Amino acid sequence: MIDAKDLIKPGAVVLGVATAAVLGFAAGFVVARDPAFLRRLARAAAGGVERVTAAIAESKEELADLWAEVREDARENLDERAFAHAHRQDAAASATTAANEPAVAPAEAGRGRRQPRAKTTTH
Repeated sequence: MIDAKDLIKPGAVVLGVATAAVLGFAAGFVVARDPAFLRRLARAAAGGVERVTAAIAESKEELADLWAEVREDARENLDERAFAHAHRQDAAASATTAANEPAVAPAEAGRGRRQPRAKTTTH
């Protein structure tokens, strides 16, 4: 395991402070020689950030459009599959019902029906 004492050694701390001091001195020297340089640098950085932000927004929009299209295609595909499956089940049920019904002879066809009773009237 890494010991916390190994991460912060006295030499590393001194090197970090020295590096920060050198960078600060260099930045101060450049700004003192050309005060407009800092403005140009800030303007360029802001422009870069805006371009990156716009590119990210466009990418998000394109990704959202693509996602919506893919979801719609998936829904249509599922609807088509469900419809085809239901149609196959209906056809299979109809075929099973037709195969299980006994063939009725024409003479026997009328036997199973009830005849309505004649109305009797009493005067």
